[in-house]
Amino acid sequence: RSIVREDGVRGLLRGYTSTCFRDAPFMVLLFLSYEQFKTWKIRLTFAHQGPGQVLSPWSDTETVLWAGVSGAIAGLLTTPFDVIKTQVMTASGRTMRVGEALRAIGPYGLFTGAGPRSVWWFCVCSIFFTSFERL
Repeated sequence: RSIVREDGVRGLLRGYTSTCFRDAPFMVLLFLSYEQFKTWKIRLTFAHQGPGQVLSPWSDTETVLWAGVSGAIAGLLTTPFDVIKTQVMTASGRTMRVGEALRAIGPYGLFTGAGPRSVWWFCVCSIFFTSFERL
């Protein structure tokens, strides 16, 4: 209620664009890296065991590990977008532009929280891709 009272209905959409700019690269990095890890597995399997084992699925351990690594990489590399999105969304009473957010954060602040965010996405993606591959 306070958002609508202070910023109007438009305030409910504050940060929508910056959220899209965070989520689109995250998903691209996530799925590209995961599929690349699967491609590497196929190449290594073919080289060591021959063509009969190429399409064998990953073990659960491999799925958890490489899905988590994909999530951690995507989380780490998109942290600056997340930091900017958070600045834009939490600016009270006015519309903050990306340039203003960058000036407020500074170059060293762009990776604030990168460690915890990467660990979080490691865990989430480990569960997601393992469920996806097994169901």
